[in-house]
Amino acid sequence: ADNMYEGIYNELTQMLTDPGDLQRVRQAIRFHMIARFLERIADHATNIGEETILLYTGKRVKY
Repeated sequence: ADNMYEGIYNELTQMLTDPGDLQRVRQAIRFHMIARFLERIADHATNIGEETILLYTGKRVKY
């Protein structure tokens, strides 16, 4: 998820440095927010997985 976020961030940075019109800038900002939310969802999913492993095995793992 972090690599995906970084790729999207780089694309959006390029879009914002060459704004053809205001609509494109707005779209870039929305995409950035969505990418951030997806990264947070992935982090939460990882935490849930780690806690599930701890519950069933008694071993703490970190991914």
